[in-house]
Amino acid sequence: MNVTYEYKPAMTFIGFSTSIRPEEGYQKCPEFWDKEYAQKYARLWQTMEPENPVEKAILENGVAMFAARGPLPDSLQTLNTQVWQEWYPNEGQKYTGNGNTMLEVYSPGDMKSQDYECGIWVPICRWC
Repeated sequence: MNVTYEYKPAMTFIGFSTSIRPEEGYQKCPEFWDKEYAQKYARLWQTMEPENPVEKAILENGVAMFAARGPLPDSLQTLNTQVWQEWYPNEGQKYTGNGNTMLEVYSPGDMKSQDYECGIWVPICRWC
């Protein structure tokens, strides 16, 4: 698992969200992103030419802390399982989010490619 630790000051994010119960995540999350991709990302990823400030921000801020490579949704689902079922319990980290705080980060490109990169950011605090 490719993990990078980095301190980040308070930030403001743009993005899209939905509420999904944990037991429905591996079904409902791909459905949500298929819809969002078709409506908001497909043209941008194909042209790489932003048409508004939000699209410009999306292209300029592609970063990840837990990184995955491979086609979606499998690569991100595998990473998600590793983060929550292996890394958190084994690394002594404490989750500092409010139960709803996690950021999935998607790079431009073909989301079905073996070389596609994406990631997950989660807040942690070893001393909390």
